[in-house]
Amino acid sequence: MAVTPEDMLKLSKEIKKAQEDTTPYAVVADKQIHVVGDANKTENKQHDYTVKFRFPIDYDGMFPDEDKEYIGNYFTIVSEFKNVTINPRKDLKILASVSRIIPYVKKLNEDGTIEDPNDDEIIQMCLDMPDEIEDAMYALTANVLGVPSEISDFMLATDVFSFVSDFVSDFPEVFNEADAFFG
Repeated sequence: MAVTPEDMLKLSKEIKKAQEDTTPYAVVADKQIHVVGDANKTENKQHDYTVKFRFPIDYDGMFPDEDKEYIGNYFTIVSEFKNVTINPRKDLKILASVSRIIPYVKKLNEDGTIEDPNDDEIIQMCLDMPDEIEDAMYALTANVLGVPSEISDFMLATDVFSFVSDFVSDFPEVFNEADAFFG
């Protein structure tokens, strides 16, 4: 299941909403770190997420039996990720992942300025490069949740998109930081 144009429109709206959030984030300029946003809004955020994986039956011995649901030649496992937070070590990996998503929700003009694309432009970007968008979302999900690369491709696409949308709402400062850092 590829990311649909409707999915990208929904994500674009989530990111626009995140841009209005005042949760502080760091920006480095002239070798100085500046805080953008409401410094009084600082908190140690922790959120729980759930992602379903679908594996071929030959992966059967890797996981406890009580966690599996068998469907034909596959089985699924629902993994819960509790108290997910962003620490400084993960921050750069996450920013790199987010930077791969931003080009699909922002428009770079010929003069170097950046603006929000209209809905038709978002749909066209999604139709032109659906694999790249999906790869970027899988990378973000795996980096935030710490999913090993050997099994990240087995995450269900619907859960990956749902995670990205939730992540934008839960940690809007990350998208704002990436937008400032790479924009």
